[in-house]
Amino acid sequence: MKYQSIPNDIRTAFIKRVQEKACTIRQAAKEFGLKFSTSKAILQTYRKEGRIGKKKNRNRNTKAEKIEESLKIEVNSEKPVVNDQPNLPSSILPTQRIFDENPLISVIKIQQELMQQKQLYIHLLSMMMLQKKQ
Repeated sequence: MKYQSIPNDIRTAFIKRVQEKACTIRQAAKEFGLKFSTSKAILQTYRKEGRIGKKKNRNRNTKAEKIEESLKIEVNSEKPVVNDQPNLPSSILPTQRIFDENPLISVIKIQQELMQQKQLYIHLLSMMMLQKKQ
C-alpha cells in the first residue's frame, strides 16, 4: 500500500485546527480526509521538529558508513592490553577483542590490528637503532 501524499497547506490547516483545540485529532483527520495514523505522524513531526512539510532530502548511511561508525565506537571503547613496556604509546598496543559476529567487521578489525602491530614493530626497530648508536 502506498503512503498518502499530503500537501503542505492541508498539513498546516490540520495542525492549526488541532492546536486551537477546536476538535480532536480523529475528528480533524476525518474533516481533512486523512488517515488517523498519518495525522498523528504529522502532529508528532510538528511537535518534535517544528516542521510541517516533508523533508526535501534524506541522508542515508551506506552499509560501509554504518560499519565504520560502529568500529569507531568499538575501537574507542576498547581498552588496550597492559604491557610491561612503559615507554610504548598505548595507541599502538594490541586490543583484546578482535572477532565479531559480522565477518566484515572482523576483517576490518584484523586489518586495524595488523596496522597497530606494524606501528609497534617500526617503533621497536627505531628504539633498537637508537640504542645501537649510543
